[in-house]
Amino acid sequence: MGANEFNSESTPKQSDGDNRDADGGIEESESLLSRVRAEQREFETRINSLTDAVKEYAQVLSDIRELRVQRAEKRNLTVKVELERPVDSHEELDYGYSGVKEQPSPQTHHHRERGLSL
Repeated sequence: MGANEFNSESTPKQSDGDNRDADGGIEESESLLSRVRAEQREFETRINSLTDAVKEYAQVLSDIRELRVQRAEKRNLTVKVELERPVDSHEELDYGYSGVKEQPSPQTHHHRERGLSL
């Protein structure tokens, strides 16, 4: 792709590099300079917009990282408090925190035949 074809979408008249206008005449230097400056301003505006979007995205990522750190610290504190709580019995340690209640196992046929109890 040649240098003159780079921005062919916005300046189709500049296909062969001789600065001809839409009517085929040579474009005046003031007109050409004005058009180039306008394109440069548009380009700079787009670059600034992209730069702002990248900065905003970086800030969002930073905020997400900070929230993850805060959640991890909160979890660590919760676990620390739970571990420091006095434990009254083995059952409270095993089942109290998780909310699981211990259910006695039903006796199996094998246990009943042998007279074993659980």
